[in-house]
Amino acid sequence: MSRPTIEPLQIGHNPDGNILKYADKSILSKSRELYFSAVKPKRIKGWKLHKEMTMRLAVLAGEVSFCFRSQDGSFLESHILAFDSNTCLVVPPRLWFAFRNNSDHQGVVVNLASLEHSEQEVVRMPVDTFPFEEVTQ
Repeated sequence: MSRPTIEPLQIGHNPDGNILKYADKSILSKSRELYFSAVKPKRIKGWKLHKEMTMRLAVLAGEVSFCFRSQDGSFLESHILAFDSNTCLVVPPRLWFAFRNNSDHQGVVVNLASLEHSEQEVVRMPVDTFPFEEVTQ
């Protein structure tokens, strides 16, 4: 079974604020859509399972916990990201996932997706379908 992977982002150091390289042409050439998901403070979005889409997720604002489950609903792993994590999550298809904004202000997650969004490609479940578990990092 495929699992999410954490990839470090290349950092361009700048005294006025670092620059993070999120994707180069090799990644962009495999991508079809870029979108941002706002998530209110202390709220959970999910559960979703993409049948074919690979996601490249990073956090632009807030601190966001991501919880992943296998297709049978069993817990796999969790990760916490923030902008200063300098990482992104690459999430293969066929995993259940949800994410929670741990911050007191709006969080923003960016997804560089391998496919354009299609309701036929995604399966959704109510947020209370599975418990949102978190492993302390």
